[in-house]
Amino acid sequence: MKQLIACCALLVHLGTLAFAETSVSQRDVSAQGYARPTSHAVIPTAAHVKSFRTRVVIANLTSHEYSVTATLYGPNGLVSRKIISMPATHYRGWDNFFRSVFDYTGNGSVVLQSESDSEAGDAAESRYKFYLTAEVYSDSGDGRFSTPVVNGIAPLVDEGDRAYNFGISVNEDQRTNIGAFNPGDEPVSVHAEVSDESGLVETIRFEMEPYSWQQKPIRATVDFGWIQWNTSGGTYLWAVSVDNRTNDGTLVYPMKPEVGAGPPTGSGGAQACAAGTVLRSGGQCSLDSGDSRIGTFTVNPDGTSCLSIGGFTSCSGTSHNLSNAAVNQYRITFVAGRNDDGSWTISEISISG
Repeated sequence: MKQLIACCALLVHLGTLAFAETSVSQRDVSAQGYARPTSHAVIPTAAHVKSFRTRVVIANLTSHEYSVTATLYGPNGLVSRKIISMPATHYRGWDNFFRSVFDYTGNGSVVLQSESDSEAGDAAESRYKFYLTAEVYSDSGDGRFSTPVVNGIAPLVDEGDRAYNFGISVNEDQRTNIGAFNPGDEPVSVHAEVSDESGLVETIRFEMEPYSWQQKPIRATVDFGWIQWNTSGGTYLWAVSVDNRTNDGTLVYPMKPEVGAGPPTGSGGAQACAAGTVLRSGGQCSLDSGDSRIGTFTVNPDGTSCLSIGGFTSCSGTSHNLSNAAVNQYRITFVAGRNDDGSWTISEISISG
């Protein structure tokens, strides 16, 4: 019985320390119990813009006082760096993290890194561990709608990695934004190929300066499709699907298939490309060799078009003109041009090999 009383007294003591400064809700306290402690974390996308705010909780559940360095990067690189003091067995919370910590309005990514234990050296494993939760939210007359932006440890996608987001939909009720954060000191190029059962529907490109953040919408209509990511260097990537009626959203990090697994595949429905085919915005036809589809020709919502065959992709706003070109193991002639009304007409096509 005395041991039980002592245990309860310790829990009360810890609770008093934790609640000494902040009014963060019990929901976040409970969530921290399932989080993973880390000494280095990334909030890949956050905001203080229009009606959107970012709510952050950092918890130090160790017996040591230490500091966490928070570094904010925006579309043009480094914005600000702040030191956050973390007393022992204590947590801190902010309903508007960008304003309270950085006095910043806009979008960006935040890197958080804890201080090293001076007695243990500077190695990464010697750094103090903390817990982190974060969400972007919007208040309305119907309540608060939010998107968790830290729901696990964000994976770094490197050059040569095969990385995908699945279950992507864009329609009148739902929008999807995709984003990238370059945490390194070299520029990075990122290509996101958006596909569904009809094939490739849109290619989105990010040219990332060092330490920069970008986010772009998927403009094509997509029905439960996927994104294949390709990057020239270590990058944090994500997709956020948002309900257009409520702004309630879900953030998902890319997934990496095991070594030896094939790429995602789909069946269906795009018409075969042929001389005389006319495609309008969002339209697509398939490039076929015998009974096999080897590529696609897609007209994007911005009026450009993309010819994709295996790892080869060529996009243009005016015309395509391949004449007996060697692409992979095929010989391809493909001629297409943009019309005055924004549609595209294929005037010549042949594939052999």
